[in-house]
Amino acid sequence: MRSDASVEEFRAAAESAEKEGIAFDYTNYVHSVPVDKHDILMIPPGTVHGSREGLVVLEISSTTYRYTFKIYDHLRPDLQGVMRPIHIEHAFKVLNKKRRGNWVDRHLKPKPSFVASGNGWTEYLIATSRDFFHEVFRVEVEGEVKFETEGRFHILTLVDGESVILISGKSRQKMNYSETVTVPACAGSYTIETGSGEKCNCEGPLEVNSHIILALDVGGTTVKSALCDLHGQLVSGVNITSVDSRGSRSVILKRFSEILTGLVAQSNKVNLEPVGLAVAFPGPFDYEKGICLIKGVNKYEALYGMDLSGFFRNEVTVTELFPVIFDADSWAFTRGQYLKGAAIGARRIIGITIGTGLGSAFMEEGRIVQNERGIPPYGWIGNLPFGKGILDDRVSRRGILARYREISDSLQVDLDVKDLYNLAVIGHCRMKLFCETGSLLAEAPYPLSRSSIRM
Repeated sequence: MRSDASVEEFRAAAESAEKEGIAFDYTNYVHSVPVDKHDILMIPPGTVHGSREGLVVLEISSTTYRYTFKIYDHLRPDLQGVMRPIHIEHAFKVLNKKRRGNWVDRHLKPKPSFVASGNGWTEYLIATSRDFFHEVFRVEVEGEVKFETEGRFHILTLVDGESVILISGKSRQKMNYSETVTVPACAGSYTIETGSGEKCNCEGPLEVNSHIILALDVGGTTVKSALCDLHGQLVSGVNITSVDSRGSRSVILKRFSEILTGLVAQSNKVNLEPVGLAVAFPGPFDYEKGICLIKGVNKYEALYGMDLSGFFRNEVTVTELFPVIFDADSWAFTRGQYLKGAAIGARRIIGITIGTGLGSAFMEEGRIVQNERGIPPYGWIGNLPFGKGILDDRVSRRGILARYREISDSLQVDLDVKDLYNLAVIGHCRMKLFCETGSLLAEAPYPLSRSSIRM
């Protein structure tokens, strides 16, 4: 936006163009930046932008929730003569009003800085910002140059010269002027080779870990929270915070808010921007819409019917496009073990979690399986009949404590499961209690149990 432009007047002019077909001069509202060959402009989300003749736009979508919303399209129809769609409502919701002329000139048109050079090549860093998932480098090559991916993918575009050859192992790939090639992280190393005597310039983003995911694992007595990079690696320690899941709605939400505030403060301290929130939450729960449906299990019942997706999003950011993803806690545990833990490489997995309740998940070839081939809805074996109730009544914190009271003469009522285990280890409590629990789990019907099981 121009420094002297009114956002309200800009929107009114755009709406008149869309509804009444009245053209307007957008330069009255939008700041212009003069450019020369090899200049680069970095355009972060929320910035009004457009392009003129002679410029190339390389649009990189890092996540599925990022879109471009059109404000004005010069009243141009499509090939069928129908006016092309405009997205004024969405565009002005995400427009960053602080990004105006002087700020843009200072921050979005970076100057190249020397990185390294060798025989026939020079490398420059031409753009970096915490608003992006990547940095952009320019490599001027006359001969060849070798790069290591170091576990990150590279995207290359030839911006000057006729063509180059990309070499990785035994593979050779020709890249012509203006073409773009992605080099996967698993390539390890690759070489850019030019023709004899030809000088070429390659530019491209290199993935950087300047963004993080906020992660919550919500349990019946505690909430675990951490910062993760975009590959699922922890970039912070795991925080464990107690929570009164039997408390009132205001008490529970206050604790959730405190945890998120702490996570955001952690991310700011290490200069990493949150770009999403992932929440593992016990069920019943509408994981797609983010609505709590828990009733009758003595935890989080005060949140029944509440849109937790909206609550969590508002605690972190003001944008409606910030992604908040929910997953069943036992599903998230099983996915984690499959991707990073004890079940790596297993074709079929049953994940079991025992806490306030009994959680379970069935996975085949990396896919959560439920409600088919004898597997119960949500893959939850805790709802299987047992005695006068269900298995969750027995294989859970409350079930183990209740069984202890049945078989013990002890009058202590303040013991928890961990206390009983410690007593069993030193012989002051019957190990029978835990043997029974293990036997019940072993006897439960597992539809996938003929193949590999990891717990």
